[in-house]
Amino acid sequence: MLKALAIPVLLLAAAPASAPQDFGPATVETIDGALATQIDAEFRTALPTGVTGDVLLEQDGKITLKAGYGWANREKKIPYTTKTISQIGSITKQFTAMALISLWHDGKIDFTKPVKTYLPDAAEPVASLTLDQILTHRSGMPEYCGEDFDRQSKVLLLSKCAATPLAFPPGTKFQYSNPGFSIIAAIVEQVSGTPIDAYLKKRFFGPLDMHDTGYEFPSVSLDRFAVGYLDNKNQGIISETMKPLHGDAWNIIGNGGIQASTDDMYRWYQALSGGTEIPRDMRDMAIAQHAQREDDIAEGYGWVTRKAPDGHTVQVSHSGSDGTFFSYFCWRTDDHTFLYFVSNSGEKAATDLLKKMLVHLRDAGKMPVTKH
Repeated sequence: MLKALAIPVLLLAAAPASAPQDFGPATVETIDGALATQIDAEFRTALPTGVTGDVLLEQDGKITLKAGYGWANREKKIPYTTKTISQIGSITKQFTAMALISLWHDGKIDFTKPVKTYLPDAAEPVASLTLDQILTHRSGMPEYCGEDFDRQSKVLLLSKCAATPLAFPPGTKFQYSNPGFSIIAAIVEQVSGTPIDAYLKKRFFGPLDMHDTGYEFPSVSLDRFAVGYLDNKNQGIISETMKPLHGDAWNIIGNGGIQASTDDMYRWYQALSGGTEIPRDMRDMAIAQHAQREDDIAEGYGWVTRKAPDGHTVQVSHSGSDGTFFSYFCWRTDDHTFLYFVSNSGEKAATDLLKKMLVHLRDAGKMPVTKH
C-alpha cells in the first residue's frame, strides 16, 4: 500500500508546469510620439491576458500608431494587422444612416416623414414614426426584436417587430434601438431598389477603395477574417454565421453585422473629415447635433456627438459590440485626432483596455474624453 501511494506522488513531481497560453505577437507597423507609445504599452500589457486586436491612431494628419496585437485566428496562428477584417458591431449604424442620407441628398427622402411614406406595408406603431425619431433613438422602439441570429425576414420585421408597442411617446425620451436601424435599412432598400450591402458598396465602399468592408465577402479567403473568442472559446466569423439564414437576418441587418478592416475604417474617417468623395451637406447631416441626450452629449444620425460649452461639436464617436468583438471609432475635431480600436476577445476586457487608452488620449488633448 505504501508503494502504491508513492506512484502518484512521483508522477506529480515529474509533471511539467503548464506553459502560459500563446496569444500571439505584437505587429507594430508605425509608432511615433508619446501618445502612440503609451497606447502601445497598454496593449502590450493586456496582450498576455488574452486581449487581442488592432489600433490606428492619427494626430494632426499623421498616422502615429498602426499596429496589431495577438492572433486574429488562434487556431491557424494568423497575426492581427490593420488589414484583418473584423466585425464592427453597431458602428454599422453609421453606414446605414449614411445610405439614407445619400437618398436625402438625391431628393428622395424627407427625415420628417413617417415610415409608412416609404414602407406602406409597415405595421403600426412604427409606421407612424418619423425617420428622425428612429435615427436619433427617440422612437420608443425596443432595443431588440429577438436574438441576432434568429431567422427574421424583412416581412416579419415590418409586421411583427413594427407592431411591438412603444416604450414611450415618440420624441420624448432616448432609448437605444437596434430594430429601428433595421427599419432604416429596409427603407434604403425600398427607395433605392437595391439590397443594402450592394447599395453601400456602390455608393461608398467602392469609390472609397473600402473593399474589405461589407456584409458579404464571396471571394475573400477566411484567413483574412478575425475569429471571435469569448472566454477563450471560438465564436466563429459573423458572415459565416449569417450565411445559413439566406438573407433572413433582419434582426441584425442595418444595425450590425458589417465587417471591416481597420485600414478601411481609416479611409472612412478620411472621407468624413475632409475628403471630396462624400458631399459636405451629407457629412454635416450625419454628424449634426440632432437630439440632445445629456448636457454635452447629442445624437447624430448613426453617431454620438459631444459639444463644447459654446455649442460646437468637439467629438464624433460610436462603439460596437456583440459581447465578443468590440470596436470604437473616435474623431476628436478640436484635437485633430482619430482613434480606431477593435478587439476579438470579449467586450469586458476590450473596454477595460479602451478606458486606459482614453485616459492617455484625454491627457494628450485639449478636451476631456466622452463616454464611449
